[in-house]
Amino acid sequence: MENIRAFIGIDIPDTIKNKIGIITQSLKETGHDVKWVDNKNIHLTLQFLGDIPVDDIPDIVCGLKRIRKKNKPINIKLAGLGVFPNFYHIKVIWMGLKKGKKELEDLHQELQHPLKQLGIEGEQRKFSPHLTLGRKKSQMVNPELVKHIKEFPGDVIGEFSVNELVLYKSILLPRGPKYIPLEKISLLKNG
Repeated sequence: MENIRAFIGIDIPDTIKNKIGIITQSLKETGHDVKWVDNKNIHLTLQFLGDIPVDDIPDIVCGLKRIRKKNKPINIKLAGLGVFPNFYHIKVIWMGLKKGKKELEDLHQELQHPLKQLGIEGEQRKFSPHLTLGRKKSQMVNPELVKHIKEFPGDVIGEFSVNELVLYKSILLPRGPKYIPLEKISLLKNG
């Protein structure tokens, strides 16, 4: 049986991706020990699925469609930068949400039941909606990068409405991952 690496995510409008690209470019100028996410790959991961059997895709889509019946579009405002786990040991540089965080946390929680029925266990750590901008490649702390992130204004970068969930196939390549949308599930009740 064939397996694929997959996740459920939310696509970001291109106009906002372009603004994020400008921010990422300014962060790039502070150092070179970060693997930056390609602008076209910027997304919000709602649930990482890992390696799943291709045969499970129709059941996952069916579960997502059942969730749709209880939900409506979610308004998102992106603002501010941060890091995981902390500034002494940066692993991930991210952009946060000023609006829509609670709604996405609720939606993520709703996903757990249909996925668990398929044997897909959620991650053990608490879900924290964010956009990953880059991953640090070394343990070395870059004071200029830390300063830039801490001083970044918390202004809203972009606002959009989440109208659909996307089931993505993730292919890991030497030059970076490639994300292929397999199915888009509208959050509009008549979609």
